Amino acid sequence: MRQLNIRGRKTEIILRTMGQEKPVHSYILPDLEVCGLETRDYIDLPKVFIHRDIPVKKENILRQEDVQRWPYLKEVQIPRLEAEIGLLIGTNAPRAMEPWRVINSEGDGPYAVKTTLGWVVLTGSKRGWQQVS
Repeated sequence: MRQLNIRGRKTEIILRTMGQEKPVHSYILPDLEVCGLETRDYIDLPKVFIHRDIPVKKENILRQEDVQRWPYLKEVQIPRLEAEIGLLIGTNAPRAMEPWRVINSEGDGPYAVKTTLGWVVLTGSKRGWQQVS
């Protein structure tokens, strides 16, 4: 909210995780949109809720070197970004999650989905990678 220099409307939401519920103070940001790095197709986001801490670390961001471990993902290109994670997009933004291309997993490797925002690579590894580029 501060980075975008915009104001939100104060609200309280119920945060539910792993069977726990707790009220959390938040802000609602209306009228936000996103686009991928390779396209200029803008996607309107539904209401965006602000939370002080996003439970993802910079180390969770997939790098091109990581993808190269799986030759069947050779068409997946991950740009190098030096940025913190500031937005999580969920399934309530279906246009952002719409698969354009899917590369199925091989063995215990990850699978990849190309969306309008870029590639998402998912694996069941300890790092729990998920990358949107």
